[in-house]
Parts: sequence; C-alpha cells; structure tokens
Amino acid sequence: MIDVLMTNQYALIYSNDGDSGKLTHNTIEKHKHTYQHIIINLNDVCTVSIGTEDKIISCTGIMIDSNVPHTVTPNDDTLIYLVDKTTTIASQLSTKYFKDKAYDILPDSRVDEIRQEWDKYINNNGDMLKTSNRILELCQINPEVVGKTDERITKVLEIIEHSEGIYEGFVDDLTMRCGLSKSRFCHLFKEQMGMSITSYLLCSKIFKAYHYNFSGMNMTESAVRAGFNSLSHFSETHKKMFGYSLSGYKPYVNIHIR
Repeated sequence: MIDVLMTNQYALIYSNDGDSGKLTHNTIEKHKHTYQHIIINLNDVCTVSIGTEDKIISCTGIMIDSNVPHTVTPNDDTLIYLVDKTTTIASQLSTKYFKDKAYDILPDSRVDEIRQEWDKYINNNGDMLKTSNRILELCQINPEVVGKTDERITKVLEIIEHSEGIYEGFVDDLTMRCGLSKSRFCHLFKEQMGMSITSYLLCSKIFKAYHYNFSGMNMTESAVRAGFNSLSHFSETHKKMFGYSLSGYKPYVNIHIR
C-alpha cells in the first residue's frame, strides 16, 4: 500500500510491501519539476540518477533541489517528500542544503534516527503528520516557521487554493484583483515565491486533480474540473513532471489531507 500525506507545504509519499512498483509500473523516467525532494529508504539504500550526465548515487537518504533532472529506482519502504518551492520549508532547505549544489546526501546516522521515528509511527499507529514534521526537524527544518509575504500575493495564494480549477484567463483575473499590470504581477509573484506564476498554477492544477480523484471522481472528471483540457493532457503533463504514468495507481493509494 502507498500512503500519501498532503499538507499546504508538502506531500509525503510512503510506499511499502512492493507497491512502489505497482504505482510506477517498475519504471520512472528522468524528469524534473519545481518541487524539492527528500528521499529516505527505510531499510536499505536507494539508487538515484542525478543531472544531465546521469550521475548514479547509492545512499540511504538524499535531498534534491527543484528543477534538477533525476530519476529514482523504485524500492519498497521508501519515504518521498515533495516540498512546494514557495514554502518556508523549501526556503530552509535551500539555505541549509542547496546553496551551491543540486543535492545533498543525508548521513547514515541521521537516516537511522528517521527510521527509528518512522518505526514508532508504524508500531504505535501514530499520527502521520506529527511524525512527518518530526522527521523534518531531524533534518534541521522547522515546519512551523511562518514567512512574510506581500499581502497582494497572500491574497492570490488564497484565491488559488479555494478556486475549483485553474482555467483559461486565470492569470488575467489574478492580475486584475491585485490591481497590477500583468508584467508587474508576474515579476512580484516570482520575486516573492521563487517560481513563476505559470509553474505555480500548473502544480496547483495537478494537486487539485489528485484531490478530486481521491474524493471519488473518476480521473477524466478530476482532470477537467482541475483545469486540464482532457485526461490525456493531464497524463502527459504528469509524466513529464514526475516521470511515470498515472494509469493503474489508485487501487494502491491511501490519501490523507491535513
């Protein structure tokens, strides 16, 4: 079974019992996206290919910055964090680990601590969110830090979060609500959030589609409601960003939204 915890700052994916292969059909193609990664194998090593030169790394845990080409060999008992680039968690990761490099390998001693924390969660039927945040703290990341954002951008983020989908003309509507020119709005958003409004909306659209699908809609309805033109449009975008196909994954996934 695969468990997915979704928060307003990150998603945590936990795969065990051989289901990572079912999710990805045993192949993840090289891809890149705006999310930062924390990847931890809970009982062995993970194999990661990094960069355009396909540098192969075997380790128990690794952090990967956003927009770095990579692929991960599917493995059982693995924790994968997808951290939203616009969040304070991502800002802390960038400052501590990605100042002058695309990735950072976690020391085995820290991974051992993380494994112990996860074992407590599994053995005691604990709280996934509390355990996840404790793991971030073990990585010297404070998940409770609140950043300062321009009030116009804060308003935009709230609009995006509560919108049914991301449809044609959405950026123009956001620009009008902010009372800015489109070029000024796009510049301010990237300056404040560290990524373009286009990239942010694409990520939001993907996670809205996930949310609708796990709430009971079929995949086609979910994709269109989130703002994709069709299921094939969603599937192509998803594979480009995450390296694997959507087909066949849902029967093996539990989702927790916090």
